[in-house]
Formats: sequence, structure tokens, C-alpha cells
Amino acid sequence: HIQLEMWGKPPIEVRICHTLLMYHSGVIYSIASVLLMTNLTLIFPSYKLNPVDALESIFKYRCNHLIAMPKILGNILDENRTRNIDISSLLVAIAGGQTVSGELIQRVKNETKCWMFSSGYGMTEIGGLTINRFLLLTFLPNWYTGCVGRPAPFTECKIVDPETGRIQPINTEGELHVRGYSITRGY
Repeated sequence: HIQLEMWGKPPIEVRICHTLLMYHSGVIYSIASVLLMTNLTLIFPSYKLNPVDALESIFKYRCNHLIAMPKILGNILDENRTRNIDISSLLVAIAGGQTVSGELIQRVKNETKCWMFSSGYGMTEIGGLTINRFLLLTFLPNWYTGCVGRPAPFTECKIVDPETGRIQPINTEGELHVRGYSITRGY
């Protein structure tokens, strides 16, 4: 069972409001999760990236997870400033596909009841390459600056000099090389 447990409170069903487009790897992984597990429900509010549809779905279906690209997540928060729809059921926000700023995470902390924010890094063809998880109760924006997270399970990453192919030391620019089960052949 996939259940959300929070500090001694009874577990609850996971209801995900999924705003990503259907061809995105995040949707494929979510659908696979539903097929493999119980107590997990996916809600797709719209066939397009519409913040109003997302807000109405969060309210109607009492979604406790929201998955969105950072720009869409910001648009949802902006739209809710004028509409003031009850999104108090949200407990976890997940964003990826674009740079996630500390400012956006801080907005989620201030404008929702989310207690966790998770961000992903990696293009569709390589799946969710890295994952950052922040407990919003203790989140400070300066902790996040320049961080893309730790590699996902069964994923190996290295930074190499593109001319020599040698692994670069920590805090040195280079080309990202990745291998793992989630990577499309040829990448």
C-alpha cells in the first residue's frame, strides 16, 4: 500500500493531482505506480496546462499531492491568490522539468499546508535523474541554491571533462554522464 504517514497520524490514501502532459516520463512512472500499488489515485485535471482546472480538481477530489512543472506550480499559486480555492488538502508538492527556485519552494511553504516539497532533475528520456526532498517545516531558501539533489536509486552520475573524458573534481564544471535502468537506450 502507498500511504502517506505524518508523524504518528493515521496513514491516508495518496491522491495525486497530476498536471504534467501525458507524454512526460513523470506521468508514465505515476501510471506504473498505480498499476503496482493500491491506495494511490491519479487525477488529471485537464488535457492542457490550466491552473484553474488544477485548483478545482485539488478542491473537488481533496488531492494531497500536486505534481507540476515549476512555472505551472507558480501559476497555480498565483491563480489561487485571486480565486481563494480551498487547497488545504495538499500535503506534498512535487516539481521538475525546469529549474526550481528557492523562492517557489518558499511560496509553497507559505501559501499551502504542504509539509514536503520534492523536486526532480532530468529530461524525459533519462527519467527522474536526481531527487531533492525538503521538509518545509525547516526549509530555508539558501539551503537550496545550486543543488539538484542526490541521484535516484539505481542511477549513477559523474561529471567529466568533455575533451578528456576524465572525471572532474567536486565543484568543477563539466559534462554530466549518467547510467541506470530508467535511461532510454542511446542516451
